[in-house]
Amino acid sequence: MLSFSAMANPVPTPKSITEKIEILWCALFNKDKFKKLEDEDWERCKNLVDPYTRLEKIRTAYFQSFLIMLISMVSGMSVGFAIGEYTNITETCITLLLAGGAGILLWTTLAVRGWDIQSIDGVTLSEQFNRCLYRFLYIVGTFLVMIAAGFEIAKQP
Repeated sequence: MLSFSAMANPVPTPKSITEKIEILWCALFNKDKFKKLEDEDWERCKNLVDPYTRLEKIRTAYFQSFLIMLISMVSGMSVGFAIGEYTNITETCITLLLAGGAGILLWTTLAVRGWDIQSIDGVTLSEQFNRCLYRFLYIVGTFLVMIAAGFEIAKQP
């Protein structure tokens, strides 16, 4: 059985705000420098996970989530605009869509689980379900907000 300290070092490397900004910048725009910084931190942490794999997972996740968000926004706004062009939508309906979408976004943000259900590889059924439900609710919430936005655009003279 592995002890907690053998799985990962729970204490992050102390960083100033400028160092954190530099790390964020490098992770997004300068992959090679980020790898160098990660190698330096790797010596201190000695985690079991390869740092390059972790960076690729982060970059891939942000790219995929951007595409999902963009598709959800464009499709929601298109549906809202199309329906708004051919129906008489009331302010109350738009407000309810906005409140419902915002409520779903807030609910899923507060409900998503992280460290308390995390396994070593993040592949348990509960973790997969958690991620899937979180993404689904975020897409639904964004879609509802964008339908309301499309209605508003359709109402413009």
